[in-house]
Amino acid sequence: MQLRLQQPTTKSRVLKAVIIFSLAYLILLVLWLQLKDTYVYGVTLVASKFVAEVKDAQLEEVTKERNVIKASFRSSKGEKDFSVVLPVRIDAYTSNLPLTLSILASLSPFIRRRKRAYTEALLLLLLFHLLYVFLGETLQLTNTFMANGIEKGSFVRLSVYHFLWGVTEYASMSFFPFLLVTYIFVRFRR
Repeated sequence: MQLRLQQPTTKSRVLKAVIIFSLAYLILLVLWLQLKDTYVYGVTLVASKFVAEVKDAQLEEVTKERNVIKASFRSSKGEKDFSVVLPVRIDAYTSNLPLTLSILASLSPFIRRRKRAYTEALLLLLLFHLLYVFLGETLQLTNTFMANGIEKGSFVRLSVYHFLWGVTEYASMSFFPFLLVTYIFVRFRR
């Protein structure tokens, strides 16, 4: 008899999760289309400030053009005064955000401490997006500085930046959303 009581509960939780996912996806997709530019601009601005500190450059401005955000840097190392504009493709790392958030929302029937779970998930997602932009800009800036003699050439350093950015780019497009959802489910499941 206990087995019969558990099956409707499980089925109802799964049905509830499917309904939550569907509604959340529709709502979040509409919201995302309205907020995407602001979010990506903020992420790029913060990440670019960190890049400027690491690369000993000055961040001049961050501008948005269609599907690309451009960060302008200036370096006055040595004898040269050099400016470079780095493009960051918006959809490269944010295209699956509504889907990721919808899957997270659909976990609500299966997890406890929802407020903490969703706070952790959003912070991890934001940190991952910051890391993506930071590593992409650092790679581009290092490559440009080395090519123009502003920074001493180092194949190892350039390779490390390229590897780290490549892993982050691959993760953002393929498995990070599902890794995040799995982490939240395992950590907060009932």
